Amino acid sequence: MIRLQHIFPILVLAVLLFMTVDTMGASPMDQAKNELDTAIYHGKASVDSDSADAMKAHLKHAINCIEGPQGKNFDSSELNPCKGQGNGIIPDLKAAGTSGANALQHVQEADKIAVSSAGVSDLHTLHGYVDDIVNHLEEAKKALGM
Repeated sequence: MIRLQHIFPILVLAVLLFMTVDTMGASPMDQAKNELDTAIYHGKASVDSDSADAMKAHLKHAINCIEGPQGKNFDSSELNPCKGQGNGIIPDLKAAGTSGANALQHVQEADKIAVSSAGVSDLHTLHGYVDDIVNHLEEAKKALGM
């Protein structure tokens, strides 16, 4: 029987290939929207993980999308699934100005929760954090009319 943990990395790669878009000339708002979708995907993927380490790896991917390469908590040793989509959700929403202000608050809260969950080992507690992170990112999408 093929286990999900063996297929999952292949599925992630396939999704990333389809989600990666050429952002040359795209507005910061459009970049943020693409990055939000990717961060939400990784947040949800972490819930399907069967270990705290796997969950935290996906959370690090989400943090990399949220903060971008210049972010304080960006981890260059981890995957940056938003590479090529923009500069990070927070920098792109800031660059978008007032039109992204409400969404920015939700994304910053998601980032705060994601960063604070790094030291958590309990799977049940991590699930709660991930649910909160995904909810804030979903609220950011709604604030952007997505």
